[in-house]
Amino acid sequence: MKKLFALAILVLGFQTFSSAQKTKVTVDDDTIKVNEIPYAILDKSAGLGFDFKVKNLEGKDLFFLKFLDFNNPSRITSGNPKGRVTYFEATFFNDGKKCEVDATGGKKSVAKMIVENELVLNNAVNEQAENTFVLINAMKFTEERNNMNNGNIIIIQR
Repeated sequence: MKKLFALAILVLGFQTFSSAQKTKVTVDDDTIKVNEIPYAILDKSAGLGFDFKVKNLEGKDLFFLKFLDFNNPSRITSGNPKGRVTYFEATFFNDGKKCEVDATGGKKSVAKMIVENELVLNNAVNEQAENTFVLINAMKFTEERNNMNNGNIIIIQR
């Protein structure tokens, strides 16, 4: 019985590992590819900014990821001495919905986020995935930034 249980765990583990390996996201120039099949275009804005426009394979704009940041004193650490918080504001062009997501990593990380959340389907915004994405992420960084200013203010006069 122990051998059967061990074998079942091994098979289940292998299946989980192999299914995780099936989706390979790459960015070739500006084209996001999933398992080498073109998925969408991730166009970095000109200049030194970190903004991205996501387009379908025909070049039609789908949504925009605007890079934003602010400093939060409660987030100061030895690795982040200014308490810098970075994020993307995602704006969907089909309906104007917005949300905010972490801005970690580079272009490939952004591509993975888009694919993992299935935001593009049949060369258009996947509206069901968009609704879930917006609902889950909301405007959490704007709320954090606004809440920083709602604390007690101490005025020291000399």
